[in-house]
Amino acid sequence: MTVEQRLGSIEQNILNLAEANQGQYERILDAIDRQNEATRQYSEAMRQSNIAVARQLDTLTQQVGTFTEGLTELRLGFTEIKEGFVEIREGFIQLNQTAERQERNIDRLVGIVEALVQKQS
Repeated sequence: MTVEQRLGSIEQNILNLAEANQGQYERILDAIDRQNEATRQYSEAMRQSNIAVARQLDTLTQQVGTFTEGLTELRLGFTEIKEGFVEIREGFIQLNQTAERQERNIDRLVGIVEALVQKQS
């Protein structure tokens, strides 16, 4: 084989390798494109999921606010009820004191009446 034939053979081998590499390069580019598309779709799905979570978080925040307001109103209601019971208790104490005074007055009146009855007898 002559030098020219050998160079031609080498040149052909280089061309064959270049074609093989070109096909492999195109397959790699296709794989990269598919991976990029999958990544884009995943990113979009995550974005939509984040939007949904943000909406749910807003709703939850509003519900917690409403719940907190309700608890505050309930506490105020219990405070009013407690104050009402304190007033009722104080009223019963005053009634008890009045009843005790009336009992003593009645005892004195009974004593006076008995003394008067004994004087008339």
